[in-house]
Parts: sequence; structure tokens; C-alpha cells
Amino acid sequence: MMFLWTAQLLLLAVTVVQAERDTLSANILSKYWIDARDVLEELDDYQALWIKVHGCVWSECAIDNNDDDGENRDGDEQWYLARTQDFCANVAFSLYGIPKNHISLFSCSRGNYINSFFTYGGADTLLKALGKTPKIYYDGEYVDGYYNSNYGYNSSNSDCVVDEDAYMSSTMGCSAGGKFAIAAFEGEYCHGTDFYDIIDPFQNYNRQMNRIGCHKIWGRGFGNRQAATMLLSNSWSCDLDLYPNGCPDPYGQKARYDYALRAVAHGQSPSWAVTNMKLKRPLRILSWFMLIMGVFLLIFGYNVQNRERMSMNGGGLKGFFRVLSEDIHAYRKELARKRREAKLASKERRSERKKRDKKKKKKKKESRRSSSRGRRNRDRDRDNGIELSQTASSEYEAYDEGRLNSSPRRYSNRGSELL
Repeated sequence: MMFLWTAQLLLLAVTVVQAERDTLSANILSKYWIDARDVLEELDDYQALWIKVHGCVWSECAIDNNDDDGENRDGDEQWYLARTQDFCANVAFSLYGIPKNHISLFSCSRGNYINSFFTYGGADTLLKALGKTPKIYYDGEYVDGYYNSNYGYNSSNSDCVVDEDAYMSSTMGCSAGGKFAIAAFEGEYCHGTDFYDIIDPFQNYNRQMNRIGCHKIWGRGFGNRQAATMLLSNSWSCDLDLYPNGCPDPYGQKARYDYALRAVAHGQSPSWAVTNMKLKRPLRILSWFMLIMGVFLLIFGYNVQNRERMSMNGGGLKGFFRVLSEDIHAYRKELARKRREAKLASKERRSERKKRDKKKKKKKKESRRSSSRGRRNRDRDRDNGIELSQTASSEYEAYDEGRLNSSPRRYSNRGSELL
């Protein structure tokens, strides 16, 4: 009974420890879901925050006036035809931060990486949050035949302007290389499915984005929270499954977290998933290190073995490469010699095989001839030794002769009797 209780207590302790480990692993994995609003709520846990711009992405656009479900965002929970989500050109950026009580000499580095985000409402949101005035392409009421209905009412590059005569629309979009550009669309709604062509590379706007680099948006004793609040409140964390080419993953951490989440979804332990996620990169580095060390040791051993030959051929790298070329040439000769020997050996084997086949065929023919000759001799000896037996007709003839030969005697006897 005491043994049973002890076993139950041990099992309970192991279960509790495993549950704590899985909970810890789940908390580590929850970093994958960290959102911009979560960073704002825990802003005091950081010493400073930086952002780094990665490029243009065509993603969800602005909040409209149909927010009838209280989510401050349209089209996420309830959907119908009139509430289709609009898309526009947003900026993809990565967020970096130094936690409290930590020391780091770098800002936008691997150790300070938090997550990757998209702006929500157009790329102008990021420039305005940093206190910069964005270059507006359609900055007039009419530009090149396009009518801007928002002219004079906080115009932005995410506005869809319309050319009613040509039945075309235009707004800022993304080029194939992830740069910002002014795009034209068929129809009046700037739908991505109706994309027509790039009409302007918008180089001034791209220069504005490229000048940002690794930019500090908040820090203790550095400005206020306005820039971080304005930017992060209008951003959302991106997903590699939805945007595999647009969501920034500069250090591969999002891909590793995604791998760990898939492992957990398939029934694996979160602790093992996190351990595998952490060891995957070090093991890859270790394998490459071992490979390089193996090549180095191979070269070092070759150098020690052929030191005298290298000195005779000039020494240094010159002697090393000369000796190496000689060995390669000798190896090729030896390989060619072995190939020739192998071909000759194969030819000899084929010739021997042909000779054996000919001998076998000759023996078969001779055995067939001897067997047929012996068969004929046996048939001839059998025919000579066979005695002809009397047939039925000969027996009948002999019987008739005997009867004829005996009948005169009978008649004579009869006659004598008569006599």
C-alpha cells in the first residue's frame, strides 16, 4: 500500500513538472503572437524601441465608417458583400527593443528582435508617426485626369482617385521588387484583382522610406510615447502563412516559431518543440564548423606528408599547388591505367567465356552424335537377334499338311480293315 502511494506521488510530481515545462514552453511560443498593442501595454518593460523598414506590401487598408460591431475595424467578424475589406500599399517593418535590466550595444540586432508588423491604413502612417511629411502623389484636385475626392481633407497616398472618362482608378501600390509605386487599375475601386500597370516609380517616396534605416521610436528620457503609440496602434503583426513574401523575417525566428507551433499542433510536446527550435540553428552551425575543420585537417595532413616535395618545388603556396597538381595528374594516370586493365580483364573474361561456350556446344554435339550412333547400333543388334515367330496363317498351313499326310494312312487302314 505504501509503495502504491509513493508511486502515485511520484507520478503526480512528474505530471506537475511536465505541465510547468509545457506551460513555460507555451509562454515562450506565445511570443509568436505578440501584437503591436501588446507592446504598447508593456511599454514600461522596455528601455528603448527601434523600427527598421523592409519595403512595401499590399495588405489590409484603412478603417471605414461601417464599424457596426464595435471592433474598431470593419470586415473581420461579420461580413457581407458591401463590407469587403479594402487593400492598399502598407509598409512592412520589424520592431526591436531592449528590456529593462538588460545591456545591449546594438539596436536593430538579432537579440533585440521582437516581431514583424504591417501598418494599417497606408504607408503614410509610419512617416506621420515619425514626424515626417509624406510625399503625396495626387496632391491636387485634378492630376493627369484623375479626380481626388479627398483633396483638402487630409489627402494620403492610400486614397483611390478616379478617371471617370477612361473608367480607370489609381493609387499607390507595390512593385514586384517590394518598392512603392503609383499603380493604375481598371474600374473605379482600385481593386488588386483589377491591376493594370505601374505608371510612376515614385522615387521621392522610396527615398523617404530608405532614409529611415534603424530608427528609434521610443526610449527612457527620449521624447514621449506619441510616435510609438501612433505607429503601433495602427499596425498589426504579420503572418508568414498569409504573406510569405511580404512579412519580414530577418533572422528566421518567425519561421522557427511557426515550425514549433506546427509541431505542437501535431501532438508533440511544447517543451520538445521549443528545444528543437532553439537547437536547430546551433546544430547547423556546429555541422558547418565540423565540416570546415575536417577540410582544414585534411589540408594540414597533406602538407605535413608532402613537406619535402613542396620545398623542392618552390615552397609555400607555390610548392603546395605544384605538388597537388602532380598528385592529381598521377592519380588521373593511375585511374586511366586501372581502367585499361579493367577493360583488358573484361575482354579476357569475355573471350574465355566464349571459349567455354564453344567447348560446351562441341561437347553437346559430340554427345548427341555418340548417343544417336549408339542408338542405331542397338537397333541393328536387336533386329539381328530377334527370331521370327510363327504367325496364325503358317500354323494353319502346317495343320492342313498334317491332316493331308495323315488321311491316306487312315484310308489305308480303313481299306486294310475292309480288306
